[in-house]
Amino acid sequence: MLKRLTAFLLVLVLLVSCMQIVQAEKVQTLKKGSRGAAVKTLQTALKDLGFYNGKIDGVFGKGTRNAVKAYQRKNGLKADGVAGPKTLGKLYAKADDDTAETPSSGSDLPTAADPATGLVILPDEVNSFLQSVQRNSGAACGTLVLSKEGKTFLTWSFGGVDEDTCFRIASITKWVTAIGLMTLFDQGKLDLDKDISSYLGFKVRNPAFPDTPITARMLLTHTSSLSADASNYHPDWGRIGKKGYDPIFDESVEPGTVYMYADYNGALFGCLIEAISGKSVQNYLNQKVFKPLGLTAAYSPKFLPSGTKTKDLLKTNGKVQISVQKDRNRTYNNKADPKGNNGYTVGKLYINAESLTKLAQMMLNGGTLNGVRILKEETVRLMEADQPLTAESRYGLSTVRLTGFDRGTWYGHQGRYSGLSSNIYYQRETGITMALIMNGYDWKLIDNVVQPAVSILTNMEKLETLCIGKTTGN
Repeated sequence: MLKRLTAFLLVLVLLVSCMQIVQAEKVQTLKKGSRGAAVKTLQTALKDLGFYNGKIDGVFGKGTRNAVKAYQRKNGLKADGVAGPKTLGKLYAKADDDTAETPSSGSDLPTAADPATGLVILPDEVNSFLQSVQRNSGAACGTLVLSKEGKTFLTWSFGGVDEDTCFRIASITKWVTAIGLMTLFDQGKLDLDKDISSYLGFKVRNPAFPDTPITARMLLTHTSSLSADASNYHPDWGRIGKKGYDPIFDESVEPGTVYMYADYNGALFGCLIEAISGKSVQNYLNQKVFKPLGLTAAYSPKFLPSGTKTKDLLKTNGKVQISVQKDRNRTYNNKADPKGNNGYTVGKLYINAESLTKLAQMMLNGGTLNGVRILKEETVRLMEADQPLTAESRYGLSTVRLTGFDRGTWYGHQGRYSGLSSNIYYQRETGITMALIMNGYDWKLIDNVVQPAVSILTNMEKLETLCIGKTTGN
């Protein structure tokens, strides 16, 4: 009899312990990097409800995080990918009741349901539209992030990349670098209309107009008369204008009189930052922009955090044009060297769609994000506005304006190189931001904007309605 009672008590203790373990699993906070039985319980619950189809391995990785974010969006929770008490409480209650909606199965085309990263639930009509965007582009991979008033309402990726994948972003590098340059303007260290030669320590002049100074405002609006054909980003400035030397300037155009897009304007953004701050452009941007906003971004992949997911820049046929490894192995002069470092800021920045979204949200919020101020509000507005003292330009200060779409003007920038296109835009009238990166395709332009971006911007109101159920009028 005593043996039976002892055995019964032992079983009872074990049952209570198991219940306590389950309860502990349900209330603790789980996030990327967490491991153990509690993560297995989480993964199992998400899988039962159709939000996760990865391995039940007890490792909280990217797939688990994306599945948590998908569940949170579907259930009106903060979609931060962190499984805290609110998320776990609701999740396990639904799992027990088996009342949550099960997502429909995906097709063979890339959709918002990516087996490699976990399920992201979007309305069928949105999935169909995004599939058509991918199909019509022929891109090898891509990622899209849409947010409204600081909250992401749509993420979509295909081809083995996601919103955390860093790409060599092409000319959006200029816009990001310009934000860094304008922090010097806010500090009173940069006069937009002063001869840039006085900052750089060497003379920058169009040889045909030696008495016309070139200013930062001209660089930022692409009215400096620097030539679109210029290819030598490390010139011997003493030879500029001499016969047979690289045509850095268009000598038929006086500085400030004609809009003419030229990569070399962006090269000089970096020269100015290094000359004025005394720091390398990498170190200055990391201190003033990247780190304060929590961005994953660097002018060389060797400065990205360990474990950062990256993607090679692809050709139009999907083959590698510039490999991340090759960029990582290149020597990077991480010192202030205004004469030598200017090539980095033309188009070599590595950044992901999530970080681009944060930058757009910061601009949309008047220079601040999550209590961190990067620019003064009046400086943000200045970057968006028409500029005095220069010719008419589609740019404010390195900020393009797209006016051909519904509900207002889109501000931001795009990048294009080989088979990659990148787009980051925000719209004040609606509070919406769009970050879109497509890679490995033969991009087509509509009014100087790549076709996938045009399709998404044209259908933005519908996407907003389908994803969050309401739209913002003019």
